[in-house]
Amino acid sequence: MHFPTNANGKLDINKLLNSHEKTPISITTTTDKLSASQQVIFDVWQQHLQIPSMGLTDDFFALGGHSLKAMLISAALSQKFSTPVSINEIFAHPNIAALDLWLTTNEQSLIEISPIKPQAFYALSSAQKRLWLVSQVKEQSVAYNVHAAFLLEGELCIPSFKQAFSQLICRHESLRTNFIFTQGEPKQHIHSAIELPLTLLEPAAITINSPALNQLYLELAQHHFNLETDALFQITVVKLSTEKPAQVLMFNAHHIICDGWSNSIILKELSELYTCYRRQQAPTLQPLVIQYKDYAAWHNKVLNTAQALNDKAFWQTQLAGVNRPMLLPNASNTERYSGHWYRSILDEALASAMQDYCRHNSISLYTFFASVTSVLLSHYCATDEIIYATPIADRQLPQLQSQVGFYLNTFLLRQALTPELSFADLLNNTKTQLHNIMQHQLYPVEQVLEELDLIEGTIGDFYRIILNVMEYESYSHYQLDGLRFNKILETATTSRADLNIMLVKGDALELVIEYNNQLLDEAGITTMKDQLIQLISQILEQPQRTLRELKQSLLSTREQQAQAEFLDAALAIDEEF
Repeated sequence: MHFPTNANGKLDINKLLNSHEKTPISITTTTDKLSASQQVIFDVWQQHLQIPSMGLTDDFFALGGHSLKAMLISAALSQKFSTPVSINEIFAHPNIAALDLWLTTNEQSLIEISPIKPQAFYALSSAQKRLWLVSQVKEQSVAYNVHAAFLLEGELCIPSFKQAFSQLICRHESLRTNFIFTQGEPKQHIHSAIELPLTLLEPAAITINSPALNQLYLELAQHHFNLETDALFQITVVKLSTEKPAQVLMFNAHHIICDGWSNSIILKELSELYTCYRRQQAPTLQPLVIQYKDYAAWHNKVLNTAQALNDKAFWQTQLAGVNRPMLLPNASNTERYSGHWYRSILDEALASAMQDYCRHNSISLYTFFASVTSVLLSHYCATDEIIYATPIADRQLPQLQSQVGFYLNTFLLRQALTPELSFADLLNNTKTQLHNIMQHQLYPVEQVLEELDLIEGTIGDFYRIILNVMEYESYSHYQLDGLRFNKILETATTSRADLNIMLVKGDALELVIEYNNQLLDEAGITTMKDQLIQLISQILEQPQRTLRELKQSLLSTREQQAQAEFLDAALAIDEEF
């Protein structure tokens, strides 16, 4: 089949969308006949959804789509059609026919970031500036370490491993960046090369279950990076005392140079490079056109555009009247950044039912879990108006898909939980609100927070309660020439927030709660986990239940009795007067 191209060799959207050519598709792929543009969409969906058969009107969510896949698909379609396709458009037009129709009437120029001229120092992005500021205190900085440990079974070729990681450092400027305070502000300084920060250990009699291994990992995770002078990531390889060759790969980096998406890129590219060097083959990774410094320069420049100012106005409306952050009880009196992680794999039947509910109602797992969490937080914070932070990957532009860097945008979700509102209505409200938020990501929320007239708390306090929904491919997909990555350790003794509730979708659905252990204990977190699962179960059975009923169900028997006694006393006083 012929696809029309323009002078630059890219897909010509005008010619393609005006084409009336119909292409019959084998019954093994779809029973529909597709136009040329529909074929392009079909191919992208098939690649990312891994579905061999789908029709023009098959729903994205029913096919197993979720937020991460929507971002990958939106970036791929943006590149294919040379026009911006946001995640919102995938959600708003959740089948091939609807998305194709939208594309025919919404042609725009795709934003492309250009490399900037070499300089001694480069500007930080707005997200980096906030993280740099909080990292000036040692305890706060350590809380923003990103770390994990993987078991690699088999013989690791250290020379090939060193060569592969050295190439990664050469390829991604973020891995050789420091942050220097100069001329009154922090700047990025990019080194032409750095020494590989690799430590090889072969301790005596250490196995995968040794307490010494866990202690070693915790010490690595608590390393304090000097943002001005240190390499801002570390790799440690620990050889195990096992019958068959095995080792543990530990990785630690400061969040200011990478995010969760970056970690997947590092593992994917490390796997490819190691395999090539091990087999004495030339690497095939495509060169990167831009780096993080180019993104930061572009983003800082567009903050003065009409679109950014429109986004600023949106957030000013969203946050109008806010004069204090929402905090957990007694939070203002607690020390921050000391914490633990609690992990629990959700029951397979419940996880399956929750995802089926999302597919049936054409909503993302993120939307559903945010709505459930809002009910829980309303109960714990004793308020019907909630506001908390939630991060999303800022990688909708195709150029940013393969970049290592801090491409994270943290926005605030503010909701009114009227007691008589049904959960189904709250879910629709959340879906609408998240749709609007996704359209107004360009302007940094923290800059709007600076304009608020707060009567309590600080700007940083708005980030003390966080919701995070992360959807990753299984790490076991990545291999170092046959050596599979199996994540074995991911814990810490620090917490970036008082409460960070995370739903992680990999091979299973896992609930991870990062918490301030000066404020909460494991027993309380276990109760919170049980209440979340209880809420999810009740909602799946009766989504029309009111928020009052759902919150009432979270009260303990003693709390319900105390509430009843209070109401009886109030009625008695009313009768007396």
